[in-house]
Amino acid sequence: MLIDKLEATASSRDGPRSKFIADPNKMVKEYSRSAADTHKCNKPELLRPFPVLMQTVDYLLNLFNGHKDRQQRVTSSNFSSTFLFVSDRLRAVRQDMIMQNLNSTQTITLMEKMLPFYLETDGVCKMATCFGYNSKLHDFQLEECFGRWYEELNASSDVTPHPLISSAFFFRQLHRKPTLLQDLYTFRGKLSEEVFSLTKRVISSYNSNNYYRFFKLFKDLDPLLQYSLSDSVSYIRQSAMRIIYTAFKTPVSKLPSHLISDWLGFPTDTIFFVDFLQLYNFAPEMEGVLMVSDLSWIQRGVAKEIPDKIKLNDEELKKLIEGALPESTDNDTDGDEEEDEDKKEGIRGRDVEMKDEESDFEKKYMQGYNEKEEGEEEGEDGMKGIAMYSTNKDDPYVTEQVDSDEEEEKEEIMVRKDDNMVAVAKIDKGDYTLECYVYNEADSDWYCHHDYILDAPPLCIEPVQHDPGNEETGKGNLIAVGTMNSEIHIWDLDIMNTATPFLTLGKKEKKSKGGRKKRDGSAQGHTDAVISLAWNKVTPHVLASGGADKTVVLWDLDEAKPAQIIPDRGGEVQTIRWHPNESTFLLLGTMKGHVQVVDCRETNGTASATWKFDGQIEKVIWNHFNPYTVFVSSDDGRLRHLDLRKPGECLWEGVAHDGPIGGLTLSAITRGLLVTVGEDEMMNVWKVEDTNGGIEKVHSEKLTIGELHCAQFNPDVAAVLSVGGTTADLIRVIDLTKYEPVVKAFSE
Repeated sequence: MLIDKLEATASSRDGPRSKFIADPNKMVKEYSRSAADTHKCNKPELLRPFPVLMQTVDYLLNLFNGHKDRQQRVTSSNFSSTFLFVSDRLRAVRQDMIMQNLNSTQTITLMEKMLPFYLETDGVCKMATCFGYNSKLHDFQLEECFGRWYEELNASSDVTPHPLISSAFFFRQLHRKPTLLQDLYTFRGKLSEEVFSLTKRVISSYNSNNYYRFFKLFKDLDPLLQYSLSDSVSYIRQSAMRIIYTAFKTPVSKLPSHLISDWLGFPTDTIFFVDFLQLYNFAPEMEGVLMVSDLSWIQRGVAKEIPDKIKLNDEELKKLIEGALPESTDNDTDGDEEEDEDKKEGIRGRDVEMKDEESDFEKKYMQGYNEKEEGEEEGEDGMKGIAMYSTNKDDPYVTEQVDSDEEEEKEEIMVRKDDNMVAVAKIDKGDYTLECYVYNEADSDWYCHHDYILDAPPLCIEPVQHDPGNEETGKGNLIAVGTMNSEIHIWDLDIMNTATPFLTLGKKEKKSKGGRKKRDGSAQGHTDAVISLAWNKVTPHVLASGGADKTVVLWDLDEAKPAQIIPDRGGEVQTIRWHPNESTFLLLGTMKGHVQVVDCRETNGTASATWKFDGQIEKVIWNHFNPYTVFVSSDDGRLRHLDLRKPGECLWEGVAHDGPIGGLTLSAITRGLLVTVGEDEMMNVWKVEDTNGGIEKVHSEKLTIGELHCAQFNPDVAAVLSVGGTTADLIRVIDLTKYEPVVKAFSE
């Protein structure tokens, strides 16, 4: 038998292995295959009793734990030799354990000591080259340890399993066992509620392919649990790269590296993240870029003239500063938490109570002001009739009060009847915001009116002018925001300073009072990123959403739940639009090159008209001047004009840009005025012919706001549009009447 270097005396370690001299204090029994060494296995005196096995395991783990910065030194020869030595000797421990038929408690104790070593080495050796690491052998030993642990645990009713080992047992199987959640419920009686809840949330987010939520949980896990998820993390990261590309309609290489690293659960500044990106030939910007992911105009007269403004009292403000108030969209909320008993279905109204809470001063002094106390004689008022107040508002004798500060504030936040509002979804490195701008054509005003801080990257936005909580008109000034975590957040643009959306569509269902989960369908929806939205103006309580899961969901806003799910469209549904006049016809485009018109009355999702093109469909819009035709742009720079009565054919097709066309918009007023913008930084203006459907370019200009991803015409002004980019001021408002070629082309 050859002596291992870790068993040799210090003086003999530098020579050849055949010359090693054994150190009796460091010798550890090696693993022997029973078929080859039956003479050893048949000798009971060679078997180590349980206390000796425990000491042996502790000694071996101390050897391994002596390697500091193991993740960084995994490629070193010292790490490899220690790893191989410890792995072999632990295997020998299990051999002795089996031959002695140790009881359940002893077996579980030994397994829970060994498993962290196997889990950690499995994780680090899969991320870097480790000499001597054999993935198949290592997986076999891990499964052997977990198998014996699980078997003995089920056989024993009085042993409480280690919480980390319990979660790791399920996480190891996550990528290969779809029914794992059922197994977890079966095992629930042996777990604490905290362990069960955490394990369930991780499994649920993985099974639903919600990588944003998965990695949000992953980053807070104990390192041991992160190692146990190494295989599953690899799978979901590959899927996430596809989702990110789909969601942002741009190569991942154009997103900041720290942002991708954060989304994919990598530690900061790690070599493994760089190696991972190189597998996909990505070299992201190290400093990061700004980006307008989407924008949308709001018609005049929709916004409330004086928006409501949330005011916090002193206690709420203190809690907010200290971080005690809960976030608006806690994606990690466990499904077992109870719902608020008073929570209402549907979208709530916008009647916000703006009265400030009565101050302590008013409670104490203003109530019963100048009232006589019991037994008080006339004339005993003394100085009570002469009182000093800091403001007229506090003095009850001043009946006509004018608060100059309040009036000035109202004037500053006023939205006039001839103002347009523009909602802009912005990503600034790791910060995500929804900004509301005001535009006035007559005064050429353009400024940011107010904004909202988002907790997830906004992928698409859509104005919704339906609020069932408004009993008078049923109308509202809402904006729907599609997110990477499969949810749709709806904000009220007429409420300023709010930190939370008041409604989330597709949110994970919770238990109602009594411990039963709601089965009303409100938690159904997408299982992947929401990358397109469309509000039905003809049937205003319906909102359509397209997802990276290749489905379309029709949401009933009155009930706040899906009314219909249109199944697999053959590709990620990147763009959708409702017909301007017909309430049931939906136009959509996919990343697989499909363009489809779906009559939503067909519950099986059969398309009424279809086209298939090369490349990914970026945008689809209806020609509201001719309800039988549509315009389509794709990532190969091609622009197409299609007729629903001629499926599979094109009225016109041509190359419009050098690269993807992210923005496609048609004037609401001027017939045939079409604009495209693309990643080539160009804005092109086109004229659509009524007679044959031909399209002619009338103007082209390179803007100075980087790659262009979105554009939309003002619904109230014929030739004004806004364009979103990636550099400088990010957004540009353009008046096409200032361009002579455009004016000439449309004046003829």
